[in-house]
Amino acid sequence: YDDANLIDRHLQACLDGKLRQHPHLQSADEVDGRSKAHVILYAKEDVNIAVTFEWPNWVMDVPQLAKQQKEINILAGEPICTVSSQANNADQAQQLAYIRLEKMQQLLQLND
Repeated sequence: YDDANLIDRHLQACLDGKLRQHPHLQSADEVDGRSKAHVILYAKEDVNIAVTFEWPNWVMDVPQLAKQQKEINILAGEPICTVSSQANNADQAQQLAYIRLEKMQQLLQLND
């Protein structure tokens, strides 16, 4: 990735209006064209999550455990995870992301 510095590529594209292709980066033709949405779930109060909790496959940026830790401790105001979705258009992707956000709140038994 030495010559794929994304900031340099972005600046160059802004200056000359052309984005050079790079073998390690997807071209627009290779992307599926579906709309994507991401929502971050924040803790409204301190949260403890069991190490055995099974995160859904549409969740990312999950907290990491320290060795010998029996539960994950997240303080109020800190992010818990990122919920992602994909759909045929932006509105559907956003709607699905918020449905999944509510599902995560239920799975983690978070109070409103």
